Amino acid sequence: MALIQCPHCGSQISDKEKICPQCGRKTKKLPLVYHVIFVLLIIAVGVLTYILWDSKSSEASTTETIAVDSLTVNQNL
Repeated sequence: MALIQCPHCGSQISDKEKICPQCGRKTKKLPLVYHVIFVLLIIAVGVLTYILWDSKSSEASTTETIAVDSLTVNQNL
């Protein structure tokens, strides 16, 4: 059992305490599972953003190619 500081009032309390006896606020942090889930969500949003961004840029280059090809055809006629 170690002594830690309450993140809210700064008093010395046991690391096993769930509630600070001085200020009555919760002292425990979120479990590691919540942090892992948060990081995975951030990664998923980043991947989806990259996929959507990449698909839009490939559509734009395809449209430009079609426009150039049709202009070339019109000039040859």
